[in-house]
Amino acid sequence: VKQYKHLLSMDSVELTFTADALEAVATKALERRSGARGLRAIIEKAMLDVMFDVPSSPHIKEIVITPGVILGSDLPIVVMGGEERKKMAS
Repeated sequence: VKQYKHLLSMDSVELTFTADALEAVATKALERRSGARGLRAIIEKAMLDVMFDVPSSPHIKEIVITPGVILGSDLPIVVMGGEERKKMAS
């Protein structure tokens, strides 16, 4: 999580994982019976589109990762410069 926060901060974007999202990562890793590599793989999958889309959009100020993003049922929340919140396009 720290690595992704740092990478996005280089584009002046704040990355927020809700507490429930972090719990969803841990639960999913436990279900898979995986260790640290499993945790990393789960987060990488959730962050794939974010890491592709953020550099091309200078108006994004914050990305919020929710449990739905981790479980694959939802898109990240994007906060634009004017505090407008919307779901990230897939």
